[in-house]
Amino acid sequence: VKSYIGGFYTHRGTVFGDGRYGSLAATAAAITLDKESLAPVIDEDPVSGNVREPLLKVIHLMRSLRFERRPHIKLRYGLFDGLRSKIGQSPWEAPDQFSFFSGDYATPGLIASSELVSPESQLLSISNVIGLTNGLFSLHSYGLAVADGGLGPFLTRLPSVGDYSSSVGFLTYTTVNDIS
Repeated sequence: VKSYIGGFYTHRGTVFGDGRYGSLAATAAAITLDKESLAPVIDEDPVSGNVREPLLKVIHLMRSLRFERRPHIKLRYGLFDGLRSKIGQSPWEAPDQFSFFSGDYATPGLIASSELVSPESQLLSISNVIGLTNGLFSLHSYGLAVADGGLGPFLTRLPSVGDYSSSVGFLTYTTVNDIS
């Protein structure tokens, strides 16, 4: 966090970043040169890391890149359309009262043999991962619309890249360089 805010990261005498808030060079260096990311032992440790639910990934991306809903769009069923078939989850559509996955699910292999559980991994099918990837790319390119596997509803027409006029909303984040 300090590297992102301060714009500098120093590793073994080498300085990364230009001193501006949000410096991508400083942030990338802080992530990739951290002792945990360089330690091969961490890669083999089944307890290290976590899996985030697909719906939380979408919401996190929308919040961090400042999603802005177009105010004149009123939808009866919310912003997302057919999300469960695309990423495996949808707000207010859990299959039962306990959530989208079984609490004792363990992926086959190292996780199961270590007697660990990874309930969120139950949603990681190839089609859900591809649906999430397509949806996030579409969110960036078209806003929250149905275009190119997008996560939003179909409103009027399929837009061209960068055209947000037929989307429910769009990402408004700009870098420090884009503002000046």
